[in-house]
Amino acid sequence: MLNTKKIFMAVLGTLTAVQIGTVMVSAVNTDRNIMQNDYLNLYIGQDTDNFGRYQLSANKGDLENSLDDGKNLMYENFYSSYSTVVVNGKSYRFGEGETVTAPYYDSDRNVCITVQKFGDVEVTQTLKFADGMKTGHEDMLFIGYSAKNTGTEDVLFGFRIMIDSQLDKDDKCTLYVESAMLDFEKEYKDTIPQQWSVVSSDGNITAYGKINTIPDSIIFADWSSLFDKKWDYRAGSAKDINDCATALVWDNHTIHSDDTNEYSVYYGVKNKSAEIPPENSEISEVSEASEISEVSEISEVSKITEKSEISDVSKITENSQVSEYSEVSHKGKSIFTGDNGNILASAFIAFAAALTAVFFTSKRKRGGKHD
Repeated sequence: MLNTKKIFMAVLGTLTAVQIGTVMVSAVNTDRNIMQNDYLNLYIGQDTDNFGRYQLSANKGDLENSLDDGKNLMYENFYSSYSTVVVNGKSYRFGEGETVTAPYYDSDRNVCITVQKFGDVEVTQTLKFADGMKTGHEDMLFIGYSAKNTGTEDVLFGFRIMIDSQLDKDDKCTLYVESAMLDFEKEYKDTIPQQWSVVSSDGNITAYGKINTIPDSIIFADWSSLFDKKWDYRAGSAKDINDCATALVWDNHTIHSDDTNEYSVYYGVKNKSAEIPPENSEISEVSEASEISEVSEISEVSKITEKSEISDVSKITENSQVSEYSEVSHKGKSIFTGDNGNILASAFIAFAAALTAVFFTSKRKRGGKHD
């Protein structure tokens, strides 16, 4: 007997993207702790141990590569990736502070907001889908933080974003920094690479990172080292990377009273630029010189893969252009909500396609801890 919840979620998945001419328009769906568009699935932790942490997987990912459909891009449990807050020499994981705003979906800007205070510093986490390597596709996750000193005294403040990459079930992967393969751990300080890629051992899946706010250093290292040492880790030049992770580090700097510092990075996949009709000609292709060189070119028909059973069907919010993140005034405990958007597709055709898709989808259990 068909599960009506699965059928309805499949309908939502079918309606996440419609074609207008040759431009892909991708809507954002929200369901409690989930954001999803045609390219990516984002899961945000709500419970105490995983509060505010997030996990990213592909929905259809690279539209020309069906092999990444429904596959992990970050390790599949929330606890694995986290950001470090350092206030006057004391280190915390984001999520351990005093909660000002629980993970909250801002439907006006299509972003997920979480706010916590660490002493006098109010830290706002902003997650949203965005154009990354190429314009015309919101196929990367923008991971942004702002730290505001709400007190009267100067604060010495440091920050680190740590991403634990996992491609499908592959933890090891292969790291490429601006096309050069890394065999061992490495830290970049004097010259910060603008982008990097992570490739699965079988070459089927590639994820990309792109600098937005330039850090003081970026570390490519074994996950266990970065996880255990939440601050002041120094990469070992002869240490193998058996479980690849990346840490962007902004050293301790003074934040004066009422001042705000910002930290951000992009992580996701890369699609080719969309062909833009003349009326949308303001969207131009990113220069080829700025791309990461392709590791492999796979062109198969893309399929929709269901990530996992999702509880409590919520509302659909149509995607709109997202402005830069700013201070959020919403306070108090909240969960993801959204307003129904206009879906430019035939409901009947979408429903029929969804019924067919239900019979061919498979579920994957979320994994356990690293071995």
